[in-house]
Amino acid sequence: MHLEPIKVPRLTLSSVKRLKMMTEGMLYPFICWTLLTSPIRSLNRIKKTCPSIKTLRGFTGETPIGCFCGGKVTHLPQLTRCYVPGSWNGTKYAPGVYVCTLGECDGNGTCVKRTAAHIEWCEGRETHK
Repeated sequence: MHLEPIKVPRLTLSSVKRLKMMTEGMLYPFICWTLLTSPIRSLNRIKKTCPSIKTLRGFTGETPIGCFCGGKVTHLPQLTRCYVPGSWNGTKYAPGVYVCTLGECDGNGTCVKRTAAHIEWCEGRETHK
C-alpha cells in the first residue's frame, strides 16, 4: 500500500496580507458589537448610568442595593450582581457590619436571590454619588 503525501498550499506574501485583511475585517466589527451589547456591570458604568443608585461595601467591593435605577434607564440589566434589598441583618458583635444576601437582577428589575444563596459581610453605611 502506497500513501501519497498531503500537499499543503504555500503561503505567499499576498495570501498572508489577504488573510490579515479578512481577519481584521471580521474581528473589529465583532469587538465593537461585543462592547456595545455588553451589560453595564462595572460599578463606574453603573454609577454613570444611574447616579442615584445606592451601594454597600462588602469584601468583594461595592455592590448596588437592588436593581432600580430611574432616569433614562428604569433598572439595571439582567444578571447584574446586587444586594437583595432589606436582606441585611445587623450583628451584635460588630456595629455597622451587616450580613448581606447577594443576588442578580432579573428581567423585571428586581434583585433576586441566587439559587444557592450567597451571603457576605458588608459595611452598614450606604454610599451614593
